Amino acid sequence: MRANVDDYGFALLGLLAFEDPLRADVPAAVAVAREAGIAVVMITGDHAATALEIARQAGIDTAGGVMTGEALAQLDDAALADVVRRVRVFARVAPLQKLRLVRALQACGETVAMTGDGVNDAPALKAAHIGIAMGARGTDVARESAGLVLLDENFARIVDAVRLGRRIDDNLRRAIFYIVAIHVPIAGLAFVPLLLGMPPLLLPVHVVLTEMVIDPLCSFAFEGVPEARGAMQRRPRPRNDHAFRWSRIRGALVAGVVLLGVVLLVWSTSLGAGDSDDTARALAMSALTAGNIALVWMLARPQGAPGLHASRALVAVSLATLLAGAVGLALPAARELLRFAPVSLPALLAALGAGAAAAVAGGWLGSRDGTVRIESGRP
Repeated sequence: MRANVDDYGFALLGLLAFEDPLRADVPAAVAVAREAGIAVVMITGDHAATALEIARQAGIDTAGGVMTGEALAQLDDAALADVVRRVRVFARVAPLQKLRLVRALQACGETVAMTGDGVNDAPALKAAHIGIAMGARGTDVARESAGLVLLDENFARIVDAVRLGRRIDDNLRRAIFYIVAIHVPIAGLAFVPLLLGMPPLLLPVHVVLTEMVIDPLCSFAFEGVPEARGAMQRRPRPRNDHAFRWSRIRGALVAGVVLLGVVLLVWSTSLGAGDSDDTARALAMSALTAGNIALVWMLARPQGAPGLHASRALVAVSLATLLAGAVGLALPAARELLRFAPVSLPALLAALGAGAAAAVAGGWLGSRDGTVRIESGRP
C-alpha cells in the first residue's frame, strides 16, 4: 500500500539555509579596478534580488539597477547599447545573452574581459577581447575557449595582473625611449664628423664597447623599476595605442639629438683648442659615456617617486662602465686600442659633466610631450 504523507506526524523544527559568501578580498579588488578606470559588470543566471545584493556587497555599481534576461530579450541593439552604458548588473541571463552583452560592450568601444567556467560561457569567452576561465572548477570547453586561466579562481588576481601589466608596459616604454635616444648620438658621431670634413670620431671598437654597455644597462635598469605612483589610478590606454607612436619616438629623438650636439661640441672644442685627434676623441667618448649612464638613471626613476631608483645590478653595471672608461684612459695599451690620448683632469671632468647635463636636459625636453612621464591611459 502506498504511504500517504499525511499519515506521518511532521513537526517544523526550523529552516536550513546555505550561503555561498563573497570572497573577502573582492570588494577591495573591485574598488581598485574602479580607480583604474575598469568597470566591473556582473552577468549571472541567479535571481535578480540575489544578484543585486551580491553586487552591493562587492562594491559593483548598482545605480543603474538590475536588468533581467527576460527584459533583455525585448531590447533591440540600439536600446541594448544604451543599457550596457549604465547598467552593471544582469540577472537571469541565458548563455546566448551573455554573448550578446559582450558584443554590445565591444560595439560601444569597450575592451571586454569575460570570466566564466561553464560550457555555456564558452561563446562569450571566445568573443571577448580577453577570455578568463576558472581553472579549478571550470570545464575543459571554457578553458580551451579562454585566453587566460585563473588557477585559484580569485577575482583579485585579475586586478593584480592589470597592475603588473601596467608596470611592464611602463618599463617597456622606458626601454624603447632609451634605445632610440642613445643610438642617435652613436649614429651621429659616426657620420657627422666625416660629413663636416673633420677627423673620424667614432671607430668600430667604440661602437662595440658602447653596445656592450647599452645591453646590460637597458636590462638591469628597466626590468626592475617598481610600479609608478598612481599607476592604478589612471585610465586604461586605448587599444590602438602602442609604444612606437611618433609622439614618443619624437621625444627620444630630441633627447638623442641634444646629447649628440653636446658630444660634438666637446669634440670640436677640443680640436679647436689645438688638442690631437686622440685627445679630443677621449674627451668626446667620455662625454658620451657619462650621458649614457645619466640617461639610464633618469629614466629608471619611477614616476612620482622621490629621489633615484636603482637596482644593485644597475649600480654594478654603472660602476663597471666608469671603471672600464678609467682603464681606457689610464693604461697605455688600452689607449692605443681605443685611439685615446692622455687628458687633463679638468678637461675630463668638464666633458663628463657636459655629457651628463646633456642627457638630463634632453630627457627633460623629451618628457615635455609625455614620453618619459609614462602614462598608459594617454596617447
